[in-house]
Amino acid sequence: MTSGSTYTFKFRSFNKVGFSEFSEQVQFAIASPPAKPVTPTKDMHLSTRTSIFIKWSESQATEVPILGYKLYMSTATG
Repeated sequence: MTSGSTYTFKFRSFNKVGFSEFSEQVQFAIASPPAKPVTPTKDMHLSTRTSIFIKWSESQATEVPILGYKLYMSTATG
């Protein structure tokens, strides 16, 4: 397998009578995870008493494109 490539898999079972139908296809990419994102910062101009606007720089992509980000939050005490 080659890094940066996407592979498609499907399978089927068989017994003495014959073969089943194929399974649904699934795709997997072979690549390294993206680089650690830069620490997010609070945008003071857009934040208010009831909302916080967060900004960050995009991570460096590896052999496959980055599809999105997840932002996690906790309270100051937990």
